[in-house]
Amino acid sequence: MMRLMKRRALPLALGLLICTCRRPPMATEAAVEPIGVEQLARSIENGDPLSILDANSPRTREQIGIIPGATLLTHYRDCIDELPTSRDQPLVFYCYDRRCTASKYAAQVAVSAGYRRVHVLPEGVLGWRDAGQPLSRID
Repeated sequence: MMRLMKRRALPLALGLLICTCRRPPMATEAAVEPIGVEQLARSIENGDPLSILDANSPRTREQIGIIPGATLLTHYRDCIDELPTSRDQPLVFYCYDRRCTASKYAAQVAVSAGYRRVHVLPEGVLGWRDAGQPLSRID
């Protein structure tokens, strides 16, 4: 009886260990580069070609605002149709703050779709605001 339980427990334990719940398929986190608030602000100021993508909920956008010029993703898990057509376009995803995972998830979706220059703003919109950077309001 004990031997049978051990045989069943090992595959279950391995399955739990391998589980990738809430993670997009076929992507590695190493492919996504973090970008800091100052670096993003400098890129915007210099007019560098990049797409800023807001992975926040409508409620967060109403309460906090958005980074000016950001594309508002309808849903971070299903955002492929809202990304630029060029796979070489630099993308910067952000969400609420360091604890939020929506931007990381959306970035992984982009990497899985073949985008090569994918970044995440770990500090999110709160870090952007707290650094004194401008926000746009959503009506």
